[in-house]
Amino acid sequence: MFVFITEDTLEQCIELYISVFNSEPWNETWTYSSAKERLTDLLHTPKFLGFLLYVKGNLIGFIAGNSKKSYAGLTFYLAELCINNRIQGKGYGTKLLLSLEEELHTKGGFPIRTRKPTFLWNKQDNII
Repeated sequence: MFVFITEDTLEQCIELYISVFNSEPWNETWTYSSAKERLTDLLHTPKFLGFLLYVKGNLIGFIAGNSKKSYAGLTFYLAELCINNRIQGKGYGTKLLLSLEEELHTKGGFPIRTRKPTFLWNKQDNII
């Protein structure tokens, strides 16, 4: 079952986010406070859209991002795709992406982009 992400469901997202990204292969060091800030900021971004995926009442994962206007129309920027690491590789991420694509299509259809990290300055090499 797909459910829109809201303030009421954000706590579940935070817990899953920490669990997934603090383990293999990411091994990041998210705290409750830092994950809450990141996901709360995302939720309050203009033109936010996000879904939770539940299977048998259990949160499996979520997908979230926001739309931005350009000269050519709206583009959706995917910020987060998070699937319970114990069940990754079973098609749940694909289901979330397809659900997102379907929802965007109902809103008139527009491209989805992912954010690729870009480093403009490297302190070690003094490169811009």
